Amino acid sequence: MTQLPIIDLSGLALSDPTLSDPTLSDPTLLDPTLSDPALLDQDQSGLDNNPGLQDIAAKISLAMQNSGFMYIRNHGINDSTIARLKEHQLAFFALPDSDKSKIAINQHNRGYLGPGKARMHGAKKHDQKEVFFWGAELAEDHPDRVAGLPLCGPNQWPDHPAGFRDAVLQYAHEIGECGNRLLKAMAVSLGADANFFEPYYQSSMLRGQ
Repeated sequence: MTQLPIIDLSGLALSDPTLSDPTLSDPTLLDPTLSDPALLDQDQSGLDNNPGLQDIAAKISLAMQNSGFMYIRNHGINDSTIARLKEHQLAFFALPDSDKSKIAINQHNRGYLGPGKARMHGAKKHDQKEVFFWGAELAEDHPDRVAGLPLCGPNQWPDHPAGFRDAVLQYAHEIGECGNRLLKAMAVSLGADANFFEPYYQSSMLRGQ
C-alpha cells in the first residue's frame, strides 16, 4: 500500500482550537495500527470553482485507492453551531430519566433510548449508552411518510432544554450541505459530472444520534 502523506491535523474539525479534539493535534497520537490518513482541506472555494474541485476529487481518488478512508477539514460547519449543539445535548442528557422517557423511542426509531435498552445482534449484554435519535424533518404529506416507509416518521422533540430542536436542525442543515459538497467531489473523483449523484439524493437521508 502506498503511504499517504500525513497532513497537520490541528484543524481537522474546527477552526477554533478550544473546541477541537486535542488528541488530533499531533499525528503521532493516531492509532499506529491504522494506515496513514489522507486529510482533505474542503473549504468553500475548493468545491465551488473547477480547479479546486478537481484537486479535491483527485485527493479523494488517491485516498480511496490507497487507504479507503480520509479525514476532512474546513468542512463549513460553523464552530458556533457545533458549540450550541453540544451545549443543548449536555443539558438534555442531564435531565431526569422521567423527563427524557416522555419521548421514548418509537416505531420510527425517533426519540430517547435509555441505558440498558439496546443490545447489538449477537451481544450477551445490553448497551449502557443512552441515545437521542432524530432524522430529517418530513412534512406530514411527504411521499415517504404517506407511503409509510421505515425511519421516515416525525421526530420527537423534548420540551427542555429550550432551543434543542433548533440547535439540532441547524447542525443537520450545515452537515447536510457539507455532504452535498462532498458528493460533487466524489462524483468527479469517479470521472463523472459533479452533479451526477444529485438526482439520487432529492430527499434528505440525514439521521443522527
